Amino acid sequence: MGRFPVLLSLFVSVVFAAPTEDSKQTCYSQLDGKLPSFTPSNFHFSGNVRRYYIAAEELEWDYAPTGWDNWLGVPFNLSAKAQYSGYTHYGTKWLKALYCGYTNASFSERTLQPPFQGSQGPTIRAEVGDLIEILFVNKLKYHYATMHSMGLAYTKLYEGSDYPNNTMPGVGNTLLIADYGPPMLGPEDCIVYKWMVNDEAGPSDGLPAKIHSYHSYVSLEQDANAGLIGPTIIYASGKMNETVASYREFPILYNSYDEDQSFLSGINKARLEGGGSAQYIMPQFDTTGLPDANMTVWKPQLTNFESGRQFDGAPIFFAINGFVYANNPLFEMCVGDNVIWGSNAYGSASHV
Repeated sequence: MGRFPVLLSLFVSVVFAAPTEDSKQTCYSQLDGKLPSFTPSNFHFSGNVRRYYIAAEELEWDYAPTGWDNWLGVPFNLSAKAQYSGYTHYGTKWLKALYCGYTNASFSERTLQPPFQGSQGPTIRAEVGDLIEILFVNKLKYHYATMHSMGLAYTKLYEGSDYPNNTMPGVGNTLLIADYGPPMLGPEDCIVYKWMVNDEAGPSDGLPAKIHSYHSYVSLEQDANAGLIGPTIIYASGKMNETVASYREFPILYNSYDEDQSFLSGINKARLEGGGSAQYIMPQFDTTGLPDANMTVWKPQLTNFESGRQFDGAPIFFAINGFVYANNPLFEMCVGDNVIWGSNAYGSASHV
């Protein structure tokens, strides 16, 4: 059974209000093409602004949509390997938190994404010297989410990670609001991230591109196991259109998805053990002694963290782009094609 923290005197129950029109307009107004107040010395603004519209959403994901173990060439339910890995007991369809791309700020039409990209978020593309602006909306029902760039430059305001901006931890129990980054995003909250593509983020001489990644950074282990990861591809200045036209691009994500460590573990437990009829109750956590003034730091982290570890016996899916046992859609290319094969690795598997 999953572990639920002991409730002592005070507790946090997670209740979110829908955003007001004023808060939405505040987000939209920040899509202004303006640079952050501080820019690093190795960032030389090209004048180009690349704009993206991305949401975190709860979707049912199938790790093996063909229904076959394509390594053995047998139906999945008859695969000794799948049975040994625990993939057949609860099946391969799990609720995940995934990044979804949209064409504009209405978030009504999704951007196209190649099937092989699987569970990854939309590919963010830019050139060295560009400013990337992302209007991000958290459409999760109960949990917090952010976007944090691995490899690009940002200020604290656009870092997308949750910790006190304090160089002396433990000195003073509370922090001034000015010392925080923006509050982590609860359901239906929105924010604009501004990431700068500095020189080091681009490809080395002779290479067409360089791959990075982005992920949610509230409670990293629970966020990543829930599925909030996506790729970023950076090109040399002035080379993006030429490179995209000349190369086939395949962003690859190796990850071990521990479903017990996902912040959706309790919801999946209710779905899969309760026959879809069990009601999910958010875990409550003790807040005794936690300073109210720092709630915007500890509440999001504990909400996601305590939502993990609720499904003992849930499997770990060792996946490529969210697929196991060669269930990936084809990576199609022709003899003589130029190919960019960009790999990111998350999870606990050291060999990748």
